[in-house]
This record gives sequence, structure tokens and C-alpha cells, in this order.
Amino acid sequence: FFLLSFCLFWAASQMLSALFPVVESHTTQLFLGDLVTISQRDAISFICISSLALIALIFFHRENKKDSFEIAIFGEDRFSFFYLIAITLICLSVQFMGLLFTLTTLFLPTMLLSFSRISGVTRHLWLAFIFSASGSGIGFVLSLATEHLPTVPSMTFTILVLLLLTLLYERL
Repeated sequence: FFLLSFCLFWAASQMLSALFPVVESHTTQLFLGDLVTISQRDAISFICISSLALIALIFFHRENKKDSFEIAIFGEDRFSFFYLIAITLICLSVQFMGLLFTLTTLFLPTMLLSFSRISGVTRHLWLAFIFSASGSGIGFVLSLATEHLPTVPSMTFTILVLLLLTLLYERL
């Protein structure tokens, strides 16, 4: 809950900074990153590296599953190929997209979907991906359509609203 609270309060502070432009937010903008201002070179670099990582993960998926279960069951503390890819992608995501975007898309869907009645790791991961992607897309369009809304906080709250509506619908 701490990480969820951290992301939501952080997004709220950025939303307030955007709605009230008197508040200085230049340093936080640099720290957070902004998908609207990412350079074309950085975006292409990130897409290429991410695509290569995805291909590698698909190609070595059996070894990654085996390593994951051995680490989980036997408690072996070792470095695996999956860790290398994960650490690389997380670092690049923070660098190119900002910390708030990275934390939000990684943890917000997973944390809230843990309250869902869905079962199975694969279904959970697909739903987390769907909510992150759709919430990011809708939030991005919303921030472009509305002059004063910052991009990443808009995405954060859109993902949150979609997940909460889904959980509410599931409970009805």
C-alpha cells in the first residue's frame, strides 16, 4: 500500500502543480520525465531495446520460468538473465519516461488486481498489461485534449479509475 499511496500522492501533487501554474514545477518535471517531450531518438532507442528484450524473453521463456521457480522454491540467491533484462528495462524506463510513469505502470495495476477475483499468474499479467496500456493511452489523449493536465499524472489517475471501476463492477 505504501508504493500505491506514494504514486497517487505524487500524481496528485503534479496535477495540482499543473492546475495552479504559480507553483514552480520545473525541477520535478525534469525528475518525472514527460512522454510528450521525449526526443525522437530516445523514443526509437527505447523501442528498439525493448523489442530486443521482448524477443529475448520470449525465446528464453522456459529458462526464465525454471530460474524463477528454483529461486522461489529453493531460495537460491543468484543472478539470472531475467534479472538483467528487467533491471535494464526499468533503468531505461526511468531515464526516458520518468520515475512516476515507471512506478505507476509496474505497480498500480498489479497491486489493485490483487484484490480481484481473477486467478492465475498469466491472466493477472495480461490484465495488468491491458490496464497499464489502455490507461496510459487514454490518459495521454486526455492530457493532449486538456491544456492544463500533465501527461503522466493523467495516465496514473486514468489507470486508477479504470481499475477501481473494474473492481467495483466485479463486486456487484
